[in-house]
Amino acid sequence: MSFTKFTKFPSIEQFRHVVHNINYLELPSVQQKIKFRGTVKLHGTNAGVGSYKNEFWIQSRSSIITQKKDNYGFAKFVGKTQPAFNQLFKAIRDTINDQNEQSKLVLFGEWCGSGVQKNVAISTLEKMFVIFAIHVSYPEKPVDPDIDLDNECKKRKYWLNPEIIKDIDVSEHRIFKSCDFQSWEITIDFNEPKLSQNKLCELTDQVEKCCPVGKFFGQEGLGEGIVWVGEHNGILYKFKVKGEKHSVSKVKTLAAVDVEKLNSISEFVTYSVTENRLKQGLTEVFGIDTPNIKKLGKFIKWMCGDVEKEEIDTIKASGLTMKDVKGQIAAKTRKWFIQNF
Repeated sequence: MSFTKFTKFPSIEQFRHVVHNINYLELPSVQQKIKFRGTVKLHGTNAGVGSYKNEFWIQSRSSIITQKKDNYGFAKFVGKTQPAFNQLFKAIRDTINDQNEQSKLVLFGEWCGSGVQKNVAISTLEKMFVIFAIHVSYPEKPVDPDIDLDNECKKRKYWLNPEIIKDIDVSEHRIFKSCDFQSWEITIDFNEPKLSQNKLCELTDQVEKCCPVGKFFGQEGLGEGIVWVGEHNGILYKFKVKGEKHSVSKVKTLAAVDVEKLNSISEFVTYSVTENRLKQGLTEVFGIDTPNIKKLGKFIKWMCGDVEKEEIDTIKASGLTMKDVKGQIAAKTRKWFIQNF
């Protein structure tokens, strides 16, 4: 049997990256309200436990580990608690109807507690493994050449939420799920994503001041942040928000926004980017030619220029600048163009 044991856990993006992916890389139909659930981001080290048929392995963020070549004692911990992990793997396979063990499963989580990291509430606790993601793949599943490859890829490799095993209690072994602790929900309107930033900042500040996981175990202190996960049309969107004390740079710290100003920008764009102006732009940019996406950039540039030329007095009267409104003019123009052409 030939298969690769190690599975790399992908980096979790920033909020701005998810906004960009949804508003610019995905189809406009995705630009709507998406519900996200947030769980506490723990400050430890990434770890994983894998299972495939009669194989069982342990990994760090970058490689397979053993008790001889360990990572903060995680391999030794798993060696003592393997029956509990086998119980979790069985529950997952029962859920996905894989009693023949054709799936390769990897439980990803944070190995955290005393001796792993410093200066956070959980760093004073006994070490524990908190599962935050489950990866499923089928190394030996045959590919039917006549089927849709995109759908086949989804069937051969995908992610599961740890909530599917929330009823399996292995906490006596110091194994938890992220859903065992406090969580939050927020609905983000990706037509106006910045309107959600203040709430995201507020919740992150609360976690940084007092880690909910540390408090769960009776230890108050600093927390790291929140990881948010949302699903839409079969695509999983995930981003992290850290507090200032854990941010690698000030640039990556999510900033609060002026809601009143954002509302003014939105109102101005609704007023100025009209159907008539958009159709006029088509005539100016494409003439009698059929509109095509190769000139989308030129079309957006014309719209921004025309709004600035004709509406600069309105922009100033609203207490705004062209720099304030240009991004939303471009976004609305792009969305209209793709929806119609």
